[in-house]
Amino acid sequence: VLAYGAKGLQYFCYQTPASADKEGKEFYVGKGGSVVNEKGEKTEVFDYIKHINQFVGSIDHLLMHSTKLGVMAKEDLPACFLFEEPVSSIREATSLESNDNILVSAFDYKGKTLYYCVNNSITDDAEFTLSFKKEVKVNVHTMDLQSKETKIKKYSDTLEPGKAVLLELI
Repeated sequence: VLAYGAKGLQYFCYQTPASADKEGKEFYVGKGGSVVNEKGEKTEVFDYIKHINQFVGSIDHLLMHSTKLGVMAKEDLPACFLFEEPVSSIREATSLESNDNILVSAFDYKGKTLYYCVNNSITDDAEFTLSFKKEVKVNVHTMDLQSKETKIKKYSDTLEPGKAVLLELI
């Protein structure tokens, strides 16, 4: 959702514990995918959500005060981008190379450019290269909560399904 320009996240934390009977078949409303189960115990989803919140907390001072400029993409765009035409370059970025399902949203943060790169697949790794007009100084914010300042003309990475990296041009 951050790639879409969202300024917040919302989670439905609990499963609905009530069983129901539908045509003689018992099922549970809201079964699966919740942070806490019907007994109030943390589920396997809890640690994923905790990690996502930590990553968002490490970059929210940038994205929450930025304006979306546009999107570069390879493969399929999520439904929320159906009415947004992807572009081949945005500001300093001249091209996005990939054979995978990668999405790069660009944002303006107080005159600086941010590139939020996300693997849009839930099953496959995504390799990509984002090229720039000239060598740029960038702060790379990764989901392992590391930030590294470097100078690059191209940024190449392989992201696991659903993973992201934020490139802050400085």
